[in-house]
Amino acid sequence: MNGYWRAVVILGLGAVVVGPLLTLHATITHVLGATTLGAPPRDPGLAWLLFLSLSSLVPIVLLGLRIPTVVRSARLVSTLAKSGDRRVLMGFDVIELPTDDLLVFTAGLRRPRTFISRGALEALDAEQIKAALLHERAHISAHDTSWRTALIMVSRAYPFVPRLRAAVDALHTDAEIRADRQAVDHGASPIALFDALVKVATSPTAHLMATAQFSDGAIESRLENLAGYGGRMSPPAPWLIGASITGMAALPLAAHALLAYEIICHSVMT
Repeated sequence: MNGYWRAVVILGLGAVVVGPLLTLHATITHVLGATTLGAPPRDPGLAWLLFLSLSSLVPIVLLGLRIPTVVRSARLVSTLAKSGDRRVLMGFDVIELPTDDLLVFTAGLRRPRTFISRGALEALDAEQIKAALLHERAHISAHDTSWRTALIMVSRAYPFVPRLRAAVDALHTDAEIRADRQAVDHGASPIALFDALVKVATSPTAHLMATAQFSDGAIESRLENLAGYGGRMSPPAPWLIGASITGMAALPLAAHALLAYEIICHSVMT
């Protein structure tokens, strides 16, 4: 994920928190000043401010519902790390999992770690293992696990933004193709990486760790890229998340505009 997208993700998460605070500020200011303004009992301005405030809370509520899933994922990664054996494999620090499932993935937010199963070590040859580990190291270097989690959180907070999920999927695929290319640049054989991807992607447990598996992303595009056909790196649309941020900014702006309008109208009337 490039710097522009990272800035957009940070702003998107920030808007989830700041938007409701600013909107509620206008509502509270209106309520505290209602006596001074002489607002009628059935205040239409207050009704609109309450509506804007409740609307601004929707993304933060949706985001909060996602947090338990992130916590459970972190606990799962911690459990897997404790159940596996730490070892150095071909110069890479990995955690070997005692399972015959075909697994190669990187997980963890603060300290991402690469996991590889006993089944993967038996099914892949040396060149394929090296290629897969180089791919995972590219994810660690780019901090993809943390940014991917943040991006998913943004998409969960703004499910009403059109085609936002498609943009997230496109970024996901781009990250995988970029990691493939970096692996090749650092010595991985394209053929070995191609074969390793096919083996892992077609295994019965290919989607067991769907958020971080080696076989993540649009497999067809990744295989085309590795085969020399360029692949189809989907052009993500940053304006989609930008639109969600603009929408969140519109709520407090509308609330304060309504508050200012009532104050101005009252001043003219008096």
